[in-house]
Amino acid sequence: MSRVGKCLIATPNQHKGFFENTVIWIYEDTPSGTNGIGITNPTNLHLRDLAAKLGVDYPADHHVIYKGGPVASGAVMMLHTADFYSSSTVHTGVGLNISSDDLMIKKLITNNTPSSFRLTAGASCWAPGQLDREMSKGTWLLAELPVDLIFNSSGLHQWRSGIEHAGRQTVANYF
Repeated sequence: MSRVGKCLIATPNQHKGFFENTVIWIYEDTPSGTNGIGITNPTNLHLRDLAAKLGVDYPADHHVIYKGGPVASGAVMMLHTADFYSSSTVHTGVGLNISSDDLMIKKLITNNTPSSFRLTAGASCWAPGQLDREMSKGTWLLAELPVDLIFNSSGLHQWRSGIEHAGRQTVANYF
């Protein structure tokens, strides 16, 4: 069963460092491995910083960039609703998509935005079988989270809510 569109929630006290108190949204799950982006922990960067690299003055600073993962940490990706596309958009088939290119950034700074989105830097990637081994050790919980929790929450609140959702889904599987 594919994990695309589901979230990995770090279990309490299992992760130290990058993945501590983190929620990861999975956008690819194939025999070649699993890829996702962290959506919980903000960086000190904003969309205006990306705009400045393109030579555009973008005064708004309310679009924070989150820590997507330790792999390719300089690559900016965007998790977004399906009402947006760019030249690199990956359609996941679950109502949310991933984009990552300069056109995406140019669209955002001209207010051509999806109804909901989250910018991230980097990705979280697992080799074949690696995530299964980590999950069997109790390192991660797997759950489907509501869209509003994905886009309208962050930090410890988002992580704790993710744990609660995972618990409710696990219990519901038994009844």
